[in-house]
Amino acid sequence: MKKILLILFNMLIFLNMYSYQIEKTFPVSKEDFDDSILTNEMFEFKAFKNQGYIVLEYDEFKNADIYINGIRLKTDDLKGKGTKKIDISKVTKNDKNIFQVSSLEGKLNVKIPYPVVTENKKQKSYNEETVKFLDEFIKAEVKAGLPSAQIAVIKDGNLELLSSYGYVNNYNQDGTEIKDKVKVTDNTVYDLASNTKMYSVNYAIMKLVSEKKLNLDDYVHKFYPEFKGNGKEKVQVSDLLKHQAGFPPDPQYFNDKYDKDDGIPNGKNDLYAIGKEKVKDAIMKTPLAYEPKTSTKYSDVDYMLLGLIIEKVTSQDLDTYMKENFYNKLNLKRTMFNPLKNGVSKNETAATELNGNTRDNTIDFINARKYTIQGEVHDEKAYYSMQGVSGHAGLFSNAYEVAKLAQVIINEGGYDDIKFFDKTTLDNFIKPKDINASYGLGWRRQGDFIYKWAFSGLASRETVGHTGWTGTLTVIEPSQNLVIVLLTNAKNSRVIDPSKKPNDFYGNHYYTTNYGVISSIIIDAFSNMNSKKDTNLRMNSILEDMIKGKFNLIKTDSNYKNSADIRDTVELINLLNKRTGKLPSEYVQMKEELEKMSSGK
Repeated sequence: MKKILLILFNMLIFLNMYSYQIEKTFPVSKEDFDDSILTNEMFEFKAFKNQGYIVLEYDEFKNADIYINGIRLKTDDLKGKGTKKIDISKVTKNDKNIFQVSSLEGKLNVKIPYPVVTENKKQKSYNEETVKFLDEFIKAEVKAGLPSAQIAVIKDGNLELLSSYGYVNNYNQDGTEIKDKVKVTDNTVYDLASNTKMYSVNYAIMKLVSEKKLNLDDYVHKFYPEFKGNGKEKVQVSDLLKHQAGFPPDPQYFNDKYDKDDGIPNGKNDLYAIGKEKVKDAIMKTPLAYEPKTSTKYSDVDYMLLGLIIEKVTSQDLDTYMKENFYNKLNLKRTMFNPLKNGVSKNETAATELNGNTRDNTIDFINARKYTIQGEVHDEKAYYSMQGVSGHAGLFSNAYEVAKLAQVIINEGGYDDIKFFDKTTLDNFIKPKDINASYGLGWRRQGDFIYKWAFSGLASRETVGHTGWTGTLTVIEPSQNLVIVLLTNAKNSRVIDPSKKPNDFYGNHYYTTNYGVISSIIIDAFSNMNSKKDTNLRMNSILEDMIKGKFNLIKTDSNYKNSADIRDTVELINLLNKRTGKLPSEYVQMKEELEKMSSGK
């Protein structure tokens, strides 16, 4: 009997997944009736130009005047009882649209789906010269040693840009360049690192909260009674999402030698844990580093624990739950945990660190990988402790599929005829937290332009998204209906000086892998439609500023006096020469000086 009830329950959940953005019945019920009359006949919905449809279910129907944005739809053939799907793509506009029904004789149920991502190549909303400059710019950086990049941009529901640059693996373990490198394609998947937090855990929790299966005010000890002591009784689900639960940033459960966060200074890691159950026990024992709710300190542990709570609530593994409830529903074929175990080959994945997790053989711990990481999650806690599936890291995807996932936020919670979560829940997740405007519930926010280094200073205060340590960025700009996804494998390079700065990879010394330049150029491309001549002059000025800026840093700051920054600046000077036809003498001198530095003269 229990099995039958469980099957019926799951069927109800499955059916409820297929619900629309708007579903309204006319005439309105007594409970919903408004004596101002007009409000009973009209409502607003989200749509984009050149796409959309509505479903009309009618009974005892004789007549109605139905309008979208003031344009009357043809409904003369609707009589009696039936269902009709009507294309409204010729009358929709970007963002807010208005539905109206008047002179209704009969009963009418109206269903309006969420927008989808179209791929209309004729629908170009950007300045082509600016996009051409972006393309040249990234290619110049690849020539200078940038490992790779993948970009997807959706504007007003249409895929406007999709491009790939560089190679899946660039160097041998000793840092010498691979001869027969494999090019990145639009299908290549990247290790999303901390973007996993948003496109697995956050989406799952928004759905569960929307379905009232989880409450943000729930205390962690409701799910794990053993989570107590040292202020842990105060920690709620919302605190984990806000990174204010008190956890240390990185307790390194995978590292048997790490002895900083276990509270027992004895030369070994008493929180060392391999395997989900042991990691859960280790999290329960992890001493809090500060009083919950009093500060904001980004911690992977918050999302590791959230992932476990999701599994507890759903009785499913996190990867299975996400696949069944999100990725399959959106027809995402390249979004997954553990890609090598799911039919993806190594050369279809962008490689990360050259010498495992050793930072070029300067860090060691039990079972540390020492081979080039490709197709396996780079993050140590996700790989060693959680076997590749964790709430904080482990998800792989390509730029297009991540952009499609991000579009769900622009769509206010759904896609086509699937509602994942309601707008009220979404609004609660993306609003600023009280003590730090750059955080929402999990989401990183532009806030008072605190996050402009990644999102760009051109993105509005309401922009949300996230970054990932491997070199990934997602930007969701609701005011412009804009999604930007930039995926790189910045860590697919040597470490500059592993003994001094083990996390300072050559691949992080390019403008592309520092995010803000790319997001700024993309937003500018959709904002400024100036003439070809004016645009090229302006892009050249931007290029000159970046060349001068980096050249000055190389001259004055030892952190920038390395082969990556030098090569990058030289290739950008070469690009300026190509674009202008003739270099001013100051850039000729710069290039000569940089080439001398590079040769050691």
